[in-house]
Amino acid sequence: MRSSSVEGRAQWGSVQNAVGYTVQLYRDGKAYGDAQEVTRTRIDLETLIAKGGRASYSFTVTAKGDGKNYGTSDESRMRASVKFNIQ
Repeated sequence: MRSSSVEGRAQWGSVQNAVGYTVQLYRDGKAYGDAQEVTRTRIDLETLIAKGGRASYSFTVTAKGDGKNYGTSDESRMRASVKFNIQ
């Protein structure tokens, strides 16, 4: 799953047969805020990041299966290329 970020918005490539995604924001490497459930392949995290203040932010994504024919994926890895840096 390829992911990227632009000014507080996280986005990633779709996963075939996924019915939704769970996105977890991390602040300085630790889970920050509640995981967000979405059906699209992007989410605006700007408000949550602004509340957290100056730090390095990244996110992970888990693709959710339908529970019958498809299971839920493992959580994606955090990568330096998906970090948000608030100055």
